[in-house]
Amino acid sequence: MSSFVTQIKEIFIEKLEKENTKNNMCIQKQTNFLLLAKHGLAAASKVNSKKEIEDYIEMTFLNI
Repeated sequence: MSSFVTQIKEIFIEKLEKENTKNNMCIQKQTNFLLLAKHGLAAASKVNSKKEIEDYIEMTFLNI
């Protein structure tokens, strides 16, 4: 795994741990979800409209 991806995952983990309501397994799963969502957003930004991207971001964080 590249150092960039590792740094991104560490940031997600740090933020998710602040809630104090999630166990480690849940945090790891949500971290992976957010990482994949980030990759999807990068690809989507090249072909989708601003509104579609905003909706995608909103729905992503509603699911966390």
